[in-house]
Amino acid sequence: MRHRVAPIAFMALGGGQTIGNSCYALGLGGLCGTQVLLDCGASRRGGGWMEPAFSAWHAAVQSAGRTAEAAQLFVSHAHLDHARLVPQLAEQHPAMDVYMTEVTRAFLAMQSGGPPLRAQTVSYGQRLRFDDYEASFWPAGHIAGAMMTLLSFGGRKILYTGDYSCLSTPWAEACALPDVPIDVLILCAVHAVHPHHGMPVGLRGLYRAMREAIGDGQSVYARCRQLSKGSELLRYLRSSDVLRDVPIYLDPRMMATVEALEALGIPVLSAHDYPLAAWQGQQPCIVLGTKEASGRFASFVHVEGDQFSLHDDFEQTAAFIRRVAPKLAVIVHCVPSAQETVASVLEREADCRTQFLFPVDGELYEL
Repeated sequence: MRHRVAPIAFMALGGGQTIGNSCYALGLGGLCGTQVLLDCGASRRGGGWMEPAFSAWHAAVQSAGRTAEAAQLFVSHAHLDHARLVPQLAEQHPAMDVYMTEVTRAFLAMQSGGPPLRAQTVSYGQRLRFDDYEASFWPAGHIAGAMMTLLSFGGRKILYTGDYSCLSTPWAEACALPDVPIDVLILCAVHAVHPHHGMPVGLRGLYRAMREAIGDGQSVYARCRQLSKGSELLRYLRSSDVLRDVPIYLDPRMMATVEALEALGIPVLSAHDYPLAAWQGQQPCIVLGTKEASGRFASFVHVEGDQFSLHDDFEQTAAFIRRVAPKLAVIVHCVPSAQETVASVLEREADCRTQFLFPVDGELYEL
């Protein structure tokens, strides 16, 4: 006799076929089961912020006779489009348990500038047992501290990637996958619909502008509103041939962030990195700041230091799906396009057994 598979309800509250406010709700056992959230981000749109829309999920859960209160929230990494609202959500829902790596917690604590973040830290390979499911955590690559979350429920394995990278970068080693068959892959795949889109988006142009300015004897002020990306930019600059030894000055918030990373065993600072207070007008140099440039930097070349994206490209995304070979791939964190998708490419391959879902924000699905 075949046993009925336990239902899993899924809804993208944001970041389904958009980029900027990733937040995904799971009902393990359906709408009446345990509620789990994956990430809770927001991003700038015009003069405001684009945030997840919780109302559709709350309405669906309440229609099933339950209170819409998540039991656990798993945070993949510290980029604001995945984590900006985590401190606020943790404060508003004291009964909800929040999990992330120690590095992600340090980033978010620095970014918020508020009271200590209420969260429990986890390590790669660690397993946590809850009433009706198990969670474990795996290196995602992408940035320091990024994690994938593997949920084991009802005999099925659900892997949420967050942002990930199959290749090593100056910030993190390549992702490491659990050695188990995956039934449902919830994949943050920015370029799953962009077969001709290269990566990293924006970083090469940013580096070129900084390199040309320094080569012309000018200094650069790079504003980094995201502290995590500011530290990423610093490590990238120190990995380059041209800018490796150029003096870089960090404003107090940026310096506190990289010092916190150093304390966690993540090397960021070099012999040519200094606190901004040490700058006595020496040029050319680079300043990494978190605020608008003040008058003393008026003559500097001004760039936005955190406007870049680091994601697997189309071919790497397809290769990742082949490697995981899930029964179902839920493709999120991407922008619709009239171009070919990874689904249309992989479904033409004779050995592909994966079905694909491109969920729309606010729509309820059973996985």
